[in-house]
Amino acid sequence: MSGSAVPPGDEPRTLAEKITWLLENAFPAGGGPGGSSVPSDRQVVQAINERAGRHVIGHTTFWKLRTGKTNPETGRPYTASDDILQGIAEFFDVDPRFFKTRSEVVGQVVESLRFLRSVHNGDITGIAGRGIGDEGLSRELLAFMNEVLADFRDGTGAEAAPGPGTGGAAGTGTGNPGPGRERPH
Repeated sequence: MSGSAVPPGDEPRTLAEKITWLLENAFPAGGGPGGSSVPSDRQVVQAINERAGRHVIGHTTFWKLRTGKTNPETGRPYTASDDILQGIAEFFDVDPRFFKTRSEVVGQVVESLRFLRSVHNGDITGIAGRGIGDEGLSRELLAFMNEVLADFRDGTGAEAAPGPGTGGAAGTGTGNPGPGRERPH
C-alpha cells in the first residue's frame, strides 16, 4: 500500500477487488486473526457464520467472490446475497454499502481504513474528534490527512509544514494547510 491518497477513480470497483482490498488493508501488520496480517478465506467464513449464528456462506463461495470467478451459467462474476454482503461487511466492520456498485461510501471507507491503519501503526497519535457527526470525517478530509502523513513519511513534508508554535498546519491551529495544499471543505 502506498502512502498517497487513493485517487477517486482508483478505488476498488468489483466485489472481488473490494474484498481483496479489505483483506490487504483492514488489518495492521500482525493484527489479523491468529496474529497473521491477512486472514484466510476459512477464517473469514468462520467468523461470518459465527456472528450470524447460522451458516451464511461457505469457503468455496467466499473464494469465488474474492477471486471474481465467473458463473458459467451467466458468464458474469458470482454475486452475493444481501445476507452474505452483510456478513462480510460486519467481519471487516465497514458499511454494507461499500459492496454496492458505484457507492459513494467506497472512497470514504478506503480513506478511513488507510487512516485507521496509520493510527494502528503509531504514525498518528493524539487526535481529538470534535464536532464530528454520525457520518464521520469526509472522504476529502481523510484523503488530505493521508496525503500529509505520506509526505511526512517520505520526508517531503518536513519542509512544507511549519512545526509547533509557528502558526502553520502543525502549529497553533490557524487552519493553514501548508504551501501547495488546499484545505478540504
